[in-house]
Amino acid sequence: MSKVSTLSEPSQALASPSLISNHRGSFNADIWRAVATEDYTKVLSTIHWEALFPQQTIPTQLLDIGCGTGTFPHMLRPYLPQDPTIFYDYLDPAHYCLTMCQQVLHPPYQPRRAFHTSIEDASCLNDSRYDIIWALQSLYSLRPSSLTKTITTINKVLNPHRGTVLIMLAKHDAFIPQIYERYTRLFSSHKTRHYLTAEPVLSALSSRAMPAIVREIDCSHTISIRDDYRLEQYLQQCIMDSQPPQGWRNYPQIRDYLDSFRHVDVYRFPNPTWIILSAPGQSGLAGRRRLLSYLEPVSNQLVA
Repeated sequence: MSKVSTLSEPSQALASPSLISNHRGSFNADIWRAVATEDYTKVLSTIHWEALFPQQTIPTQLLDIGCGTGTFPHMLRPYLPQDPTIFYDYLDPAHYCLTMCQQVLHPPYQPRRAFHTSIEDASCLNDSRYDIIWALQSLYSLRPSSLTKTITTINKVLNPHRGTVLIMLAKHDAFIPQIYERYTRLFSSHKTRHYLTAEPVLSALSSRAMPAIVREIDCSHTISIRDDYRLEQYLQQCIMDSQPPQGWRNYPQIRDYLDSFRHVDVYRFPNPTWIILSAPGQSGLAGRRRLLSYLEPVSNQLVA
């Protein structure tokens, strides 16, 4: 895939994020923007950002894996220390996402390189060294067979002394991967990708001797039973299909599963999500201690 090397001037528009970059037409991106914004707000309260982005004369080198439309860096700006310099590289397999992300990267971000590729095929990163690499709700589409290679690539391009990885990903028992599995089991011809969850990623980090800590956050999504349009739009994102078969929600395997989340007049879909912080391989106990300093002291228990 080619690299997008020319960056235009940022605009003032804030683009809507989408779990599925190829949805157009009937898909209402504002509905998923509300979901993503609520989830990202919980991430913002989990990390001690002034520790992760200390004031320093050396610019921070950052890589955003699966940048989407740039909602998270836009939301993060008020949490950053005054006047940091952040050289921002970003990659995404969707050219649309690269274009929209670039438009919201205002100072302190300095948009530098945009890569039109997936992390699985990102040979363009070989000569890079990053202080921070984050992948927020973007590794879910990674092929399981590519996981080890991807973690190896991330470890290779991390700054060996102060590099930090931040990954946000749903657990296996979360609603979204579970409804996706049920849907693709019924309609196998509609399965376009796997849904990778947080647990295998943590195992892959461990296999590369990369110290990691995890904090679990509750990303529950509530939808009124009377708002059928919003429910359908939300579910289409979850199953990664904007044109599911007519009446798909009436199949007993789907209907019974959805009904199990009804509470009086709303659906509450639990999506326990892991925030994984990791350091370069072989950084050991010192790396783990550094990672712990980036977590805000909240009541949620550490998972690992």
